[in-house]
Amino acid sequence: MNEIYKHLKQIAEMREIKLEDVISIFEDSIKLGFMEKGRRSTKDELYPIYLQRIEVKISEKRNDISISFHKAVVEQVKNPYLEIAIDDPDLPEKKRVLGETYKKTLRIKQLPRSVASNIRKIFNNRLTVKEKEKVYRDFEENRVGKIVVGTVIGKNKENRIMLGYKVDLDRIYGFLPNEEAVYSDVYTIGKKLKFFVKDIKEEEGEKRIILSRRDTNFVKELLRQQIPEIKENYVEIVKIVREPGIRTKIAVLAKTAKLDPVGACLGPSAGRIKEIKNILGGEKIDVIQFSNNVEDYIKNSLKPTNILKISLNKVKKKALVIIPDDSKQLGHALGKNASNKNLTSELVDWQIEIKKESEYKEILERERNAKLKTRTVLLSIKAINEEIALSLTEKYGTLDNIAELTLDDIMDIDGIDEKLAKKISDIAKKNSQNLGA
Repeated sequence: MNEIYKHLKQIAEMREIKLEDVISIFEDSIKLGFMEKGRRSTKDELYPIYLQRIEVKISEKRNDISISFHKAVVEQVKNPYLEIAIDDPDLPEKKRVLGETYKKTLRIKQLPRSVASNIRKIFNNRLTVKEKEKVYRDFEENRVGKIVVGTVIGKNKENRIMLGYKVDLDRIYGFLPNEEAVYSDVYTIGKKLKFFVKDIKEEEGEKRIILSRRDTNFVKELLRQQIPEIKENYVEIVKIVREPGIRTKIAVLAKTAKLDPVGACLGPSAGRIKEIKNILGGEKIDVIQFSNNVEDYIKNSLKPTNILKISLNKVKKKALVIIPDDSKQLGHALGKNASNKNLTSELVDWQIEIKKESEYKEILERERNAKLKTRTVLLSIKAINEEIALSLTEKYGTLDNIAELTLDDIMDIDGIDEKLAKKISDIAKKNSQNLGA
């Protein structure tokens, strides 16, 4: 193998580009080196014509490169490598015809320094573009939805407006938009962080790798990386809810009864979850045992809150959580910025309301009075007896609740047909606002 091919092979290996692609880029770079800067765009209509006028041959025997120019015969020369004047003394008499071509061959060693330097720049630029294309393709095929490590190298601004951060991902740059950054993170220049590759977007012909540290899937991928039981599918992530920078709740379920899913996620001395917490900048992480029982699910999510009682309204999907008259317990239940309560609501998909025991007793008293009034209103309907009125209030509570029921729901009570159900619904809707809940 001659020195030229040896050098090109080294470049191919170093840049992780196919040798044939490097050779092709090298030949194109030589051709482009003789063309005016404005003529190097593939959008220029003369671009393919100029390329055809230059022929590059790499000789293995001579360890040299020859460049043949098929010059066009013109009246006035603009590019001496691609054109020759009709009155040029070097032009044979038989070629002195406008539009005719004249072939001139040079060795690469004969090229002026300025041209050689130009070729070198084009070659390096083209290699960088090819390398970027390969990296972008790798990201598109293998990295979207995965975690990468990057170094913050600066802020991205447009018209003095801060848009996000530029991140060095090794051989390529990523972009962390403001809306994908976490407000409590510190993005100082030179800081190395983990990022979630959310998407690759093309803007004005250029591709951009969109990174995130807010996306819920960022946490999911961290769990897969740090916890073997999740990666190997022994523990299932049922749901993740998150308030970035403050708190994350993760509901997990074991595929076998012998495995404790919460313990597996925490690890010895909670080391596994601490590692994830550190990556997230100290964000609080709650790992919760999933349960099909809503009451148990809520209790698991609100730990370590001391819960006295949970009252469920299955019709409205509302849960009233009763805690002791203790400011510390209220702080546990609500969490910072009410994050514990709000994320529990999101996790279990029920509206959560937290009340102290004293407040709950007042609510019970109001409900008891509302039920008494409800029974009184129901008993005013001729077709309703004490048994039906009691059944309705025991099952559905006040007229507020009954007003929201369907006729089929009301007809679930023995002794109520469709006609009576319609009458009950109408009266409930008419009187519910006056009685309250």
